[in-house]
Amino acid sequence: MLSVTFSQTGKPVTQNSLLDRARKGDDSAMSQMEKSGDVQDLQSLLHDPDYAGKISARLLLAKMGDHEALQYFACRGIMENTYNQLPNGLDYIGGGFTIELYRQLLDSDPKFITNIPKDNSSDELITLPSSLVLFKLPTLLPNAGIPSPPPLDVQARKDGEFKARWRTWIDSHQSELQKLKPTAEGISFEQHSCSDIYDPDAMKRRLQALSEHGGIDCQASAAGDADTVSNCIRTSFAKRRAFYVRQDLYGNVEVGLAGDSKGNVYAVAYDDAGVSTTGLGKEIELFDNKHTIVVPCPKPIHFRPSISWNGLTCLAQGDNRLLSPKM
Repeated sequence: MLSVTFSQTGKPVTQNSLLDRARKGDDSAMSQMEKSGDVQDLQSLLHDPDYAGKISARLLLAKMGDHEALQYFACRGIMENTYNQLPNGLDYIGGGFTIELYRQLLDSDPKFITNIPKDNSSDELITLPSSLVLFKLPTLLPNAGIPSPPPLDVQARKDGEFKARWRTWIDSHQSELQKLKPTAEGISFEQHSCSDIYDPDAMKRRLQALSEHGGIDCQASAAGDADTVSNCIRTSFAKRRAFYVRQDLYGNVEVGLAGDSKGNVYAVAYDDAGVSTTGLGKEIELFDNKHTIVVPCPKPIHFRPSISWNGLTCLAQGDNRLLSPKM
């Protein structure tokens, strides 16, 4: 007889159910959930702190028109402070939603220009999101008859005519675009709507605060080399120098360590779908709308290889996927 458990939606499921298969990493189970319109189980996966495939679940939900998932991608699109790239998955989501988000980005130059380093002396070519969408929109809307701009015009920032043509076309075809699924109906593209949904700087702020706002960034100083990062952590701790280190994992999940000049060290994790507190004891603290977890390292402090990333942790517990050590 198959044992029966209950999903976070309250639905009884067997060990061989789609939900259970997805939790074990079976991507075909998620595809079947999409085909059957199983929004509840996809939402259950998204809000399961120990599920590693959140980004896939969120993309599927957005494509199916789930409001929460669409609002998340809207917030990423308008709040990410990067140039030369757009948030992953927007073309996959498609529909009126992605077109409207790209329309918003056509007017985003003032925000992104302020983030370009003033002393950019490298050979890196910087392309603003407003220019990147000019290569996306012709694929989404081939009937508009507006071609992509010449790459040299984009590099020279002489693509204003193409931006103007797309603004005019999209604004004059709203009645048609609002019928394309998923739509942007009810989605806010204002930053004040995103404070509890997407915060790209939450982890960095927390680590800097724990390291007394003057700690050395071991990841940056070591150029990402794992052995050098580990040496930086151990040396900084031994010399009572404040430090911090962080690493992106998947989706918008980050882990890190921070130490202060008094010899205190903290393990930290951030997950915008909620962090897991499993196996981390009673001394934990939750911040940023329960998206960030801070765990004081037990003393005496011993650094160990981490389960989740090619770096160190200071914890002894072995059953938390983000912060525990290799056993």
